[in-house]
Amino acid sequence: MLLRPGPEPHQGTPTDYALAIASAYMGMSARSRLVAFICRGCVGCGEPCNEEAGLFRIGLYLDNQHNISATLPIMTATPVYEEIRAQLRRLLASGRYKVGDQLPTIREFCEQYDINSVQTVRDAYQALKDEGLVTSRQGVGFFVAALPLRRLGLVGLAERAHQVRIDAERAAGLARTLETELTDALSDHERVAVDALTAAARATYLSGSGEERRRDFGEIALQVLAGAAANLGGVENLLAGRPGSWEADIIRNAVNAIAPGDVLPRYRTEPLRITLYVDQILAEHTLAHDQYDKAEVAIDDEYETANAALPQVDERPYVWVYEPSDGGDPVPTTPETPAWSWDAWRAGATALGLDEQNIATLEADIRGERSNRLATSVYVPKSPDLAAEFVRLLDEREAALAPYALQDALTALQEREWTEYGEALRNQIEDEAERVGLDVPVEVTIDTTGRPDIRPALDELAQSLVENAIAVVSSPADLPGTPLTRLRAER
Repeated sequence: MLLRPGPEPHQGTPTDYALAIASAYMGMSARSRLVAFICRGCVGCGEPCNEEAGLFRIGLYLDNQHNISATLPIMTATPVYEEIRAQLRRLLASGRYKVGDQLPTIREFCEQYDINSVQTVRDAYQALKDEGLVTSRQGVGFFVAALPLRRLGLVGLAERAHQVRIDAERAAGLARTLETELTDALSDHERVAVDALTAAARATYLSGSGEERRRDFGEIALQVLAGAAANLGGVENLLAGRPGSWEADIIRNAVNAIAPGDVLPRYRTEPLRITLYVDQILAEHTLAHDQYDKAEVAIDDEYETANAALPQVDERPYVWVYEPSDGGDPVPTTPETPAWSWDAWRAGATALGLDEQNIATLEADIRGERSNRLATSVYVPKSPDLAAEFVRLLDEREAALAPYALQDALTALQEREWTEYGEALRNQIEDEAERVGLDVPVEVTIDTTGRPDIRPALDELAQSLVENAIAVVSSPADLPGTPLTRLRAER
């Protein structure tokens, strides 16, 4: 069969392919094979061609089970290996190969389909491997790992067949064959969806006159599509699996017709879950971090100034001083200092007010068992009374520095202001979700612990709600004064 070239070379249409396949199928018996030719611009197929048009093959094969596998390339500038990959995808979707089956070797595929370039077929197999549809075994070959979810192209053929003047009965017969084949290829999730839609199509209701009537399935189907789009955060997310297809355009127009703009969220059936990483939000959208950094520097400077102004406590009258060593016990710093004793040190540490856990940690540090040794001097009280006096002097000095030791208080203030900001964002998000008619639970989690390396992507609806909340809610950067002045006002 030969189809005449259309007005736009290199642009074959689904209608052309539907006509070729439907017409061929109706006159063929099982186990027959047909090669149809479509003139759509030279693609280097090796067949005779004229100046403007080459011949491109469309193969159709029917086995004893009437499973259909068709090569349906669209004539574009697509690389040859992409066309071969598409052909292989259709072979997988047709049921000719099951999961675990070995595919023809690259050389067998070249011979079967009259392809001269081994590398081109190898690239196509590799593309399917990258897609997760096949796996390879060194020295053995390629095997089916998964099957395409849907053969929308086959459904499209059945629908497009109606657009060319094919006999109605034959078109219906082809549609039934393709429908059966599609059903066989459905995944478990798709079967559940089909069963649910079938039950909805069978549903009836009583009219005002008491007459039993069927529901409008068209309306049900549109509501289902709108609900799925709303759950995914937008109609474009619903169409992400095959963007740019004519089927996608139909679904997009249908969803937009029933649920345009802000109406779509009303069809959502799943809870909306949002995690607010407050620290990340403040870092990206406000100057709150800069303000707290400046407050921390100011506290450090004031503390160092006050510490330098106070007299230091001379530890020598009260304790023996030792220096940690790399290979053994601490070393006395003066000739009169007694020899080191771990028992004496532990007793002295207790007298200085350390608990058992702190003593164990400090001992590991002194022995050099930690990655970075912190201890530079080791104290052993000369007597219990002198230990108590030494602690009293240290406490007095620490009390004098307390007004300047505000780091912990600053950290606590930051945590509180971060949490309050997160709560305000959550309230705004919940209010906005109610305003747009979202009739499902909105679960907003506040995380103030830091900035995750990887943040889960938000769908379009959640992202919109978060961005709107950030735009209208005052942040800690908008509070009066500075973090340091607010901290001192509280104290």
